[in-house]
Amino acid sequence: MSNWVRQLRFNPVPILAKSEDKAISHFARQDLLEQPAELIYALWKLPEVTELLDKQKMDGSWKYHCGKEAIRSRENYDQLETYRTLGTLVEKYGYLNPQSSLAT
Repeated sequence: MSNWVRQLRFNPVPILAKSEDKAISHFARQDLLEQPAELIYALWKLPEVTELLDKQKMDGSWKYHCGKEAIRSRENYDQLETYRTLGTLVEKYGYLNPQSSLAT
């Protein structure tokens, strides 16, 4: 058992590994339990990932809905939404360069 787990009152890892959220269970098993996990592309095909990718605009950005243009320009709002969406894809779903990962 890892040193950081011993410092907790209860071990959360088994619950995370059995989570119904496929991304949470994948990374809990892979990173915390060091078990072989299913291939990462399974996460990339989840409906929530597909939905995010479908919302990408032709220029590569994602549209920020709402915002007050008196405070920031549409371009700045879209940059913020693009940064947030990419962060979600990379951090939550392990979405890196799909072509390089498929080649290995």
